[in-house]
Amino acid sequence: MDGRKEPMDLHEHATDEQIARFEAAAAELLERAGGALSLAQAAKDLKLSPEALLEQIRHGAALGIKTLQGTILVPTVQFAAEDGRITLLEGLAHAVRLFVRSKRGGWAALQWLIAENESLGTTPLQALRERRFEEVEATARHFVGDDEA
Repeated sequence: MDGRKEPMDLHEHATDEQIARFEAAAAELLERAGGALSLAQAAKDLKLSPEALLEQIRHGAALGIKTLQGTILVPTVQFAAEDGRITLLEGLAHAVRLFVRSKRGGWAALQWLIAENESLGTTPLQALRERRFEEVEATARHFVGDDEA
């Protein structure tokens, strides 16, 4: 990690100070990532129903992050333009599924995707754009502690 505060999961007993820190860290992370869309808008852009996109998020085929209010946001960094339409970045699911399976969640996946990664020599997001899918998946496995082959 690069020293920036990572949004954390807060439960009902969080203090006002913890909530304020989470919201500030979440806003900063989303800004660095280029923003996010509502579930409904992202589904519309992807030509999916909101239910279908939510199912993809649950299974790690797409990245979604949950706000303290329970709203699902869809970071735009995972979108790619292909033949004049918006799609999910190819290879993204291989990494995001590992974060879902490990219970690390969307916030951790987003932070990992946009942070410089020494072993990749760039961000995992850029490595995906360069079609380095196996390297990205191996790096994600190591990051979440799932080093099985």
